[in-house]
Amino acid sequence: MKYLSCLRGNRKRKALVCTLLLAITISCTFFYSVNAPGHTSPKQHVDDAIEPRKENASRVDVGSITQHLQSRERSKEGEMRRLDAASPGSEMEEFGRRDVVLDYDAVFNTSETRWPLVVFSTVGRLGNCLNSYATALTFAGRSDVTIAVTQSIYEMVTSLLEPSSLSLPVLSIKLLFEAQEVGVAEAVQPDYLKDDMVSHLLPTIERAKEERAREPEMRKIYILEGYPNRMKMLAGHHAVVRSNFQIRRELKQKAQNFLDKIRKRVGQNATFIGFHIRRSDYVKFSETFQKCSLPSSDYYDAALAHFRAHYPHPVFIVSSDDLSHAREHLSHAQDVFFSEMSLAEEDLALLASCSHSIMTAGSFGFWGSYLAGGEVLYALQRGCAFTPFVHPDSVAGEGFERWRGL
Repeated sequence: MKYLSCLRGNRKRKALVCTLLLAITISCTFFYSVNAPGHTSPKQHVDDAIEPRKENASRVDVGSITQHLQSRERSKEGEMRRLDAASPGSEMEEFGRRDVVLDYDAVFNTSETRWPLVVFSTVGRLGNCLNSYATALTFAGRSDVTIAVTQSIYEMVTSLLEPSSLSLPVLSIKLLFEAQEVGVAEAVQPDYLKDDMVSHLLPTIERAKEERAREPEMRKIYILEGYPNRMKMLAGHHAVVRSNFQIRRELKQKAQNFLDKIRKRVGQNATFIGFHIRRSDYVKFSETFQKCSLPSSDYYDAALAHFRAHYPHPVFIVSSDDLSHAREHLSHAQDVFFSEMSLAEEDLALLASCSHSIMTAGSFGFWGSYLAGGEVLYALQRGCAFTPFVHPDSVAGEGFERWRGL
């Protein structure tokens, strides 16, 4: 204690001593963490990516990322129930996101990963991300390589979908950057100029299988870029897509509240038809790239007339990225109501809550119609340089029997 007496009343000396003690503590902690057993340095991460550790090399094909995720899901069930009861909002969502998104260690420094990995990647918005996730699901069900999606796709689709219903592994953005930097990831692009977003998918997956057969211990990630836009690929896979694509409870409830409010005005026997009108940037895209025009008001009138003739008490719920255009052409009809939602995922949940659907163009309208599950009318865009997103050639096969071009 006598050594500390000199500090009494001297603030400068106190500050100096405290600073020195803090510096010594930090230095000791850092020294121990770097030299402690089991510590992995960033350099070791890079080395492991190029040449796997020997103790893991013999087990590289044991298990899978999906099994790894499932085991972690079982271990956290109690915690998720607690968070669900306490706060169904952001706290639970953040907990789930931290645990599901796989980082470098969870992929490269584990014996659970089944190589190679094929990762679907897109920088699109909600509709495009749903396309990529659904297309990835169709390959996951018929391929013996690991099919995954990027963190950006996962975070976009979980704005609409229940995270707990999604089954594909998720790779972090940082992991993919690191893997590309050390040469163990290859990005495969589609033919954007020909609007061919699917021809590169299966050949890359087949090449991944062949390379694994030649080099069983090879660790490599294939990144499939683009915007998958041939939804006939979903034919025969609707069960797995629908089981994954469960809309979040709070969004469904908000959609039902909106529809209940309309029922009070028009009657409880209303048949709701979701109507999505895609405009904004798609107008110029169709004219300059596809060389055709978006559906006009003639199509709107014909679609309304079809449902009025075939269903009792139809009520049309209109959602659009250009509501002023929609109101200009549809506000005269007494059976037409316009969405009051403020977020894209809310609008999509509303469209999905209807019994039948009308769509014009684009992936957003497709998913509103697909998730609704009833009869769907879509516009037959003629004379386009490239096949439109929804077309008789792109919505064919099992599960699309009630889709009609008009």
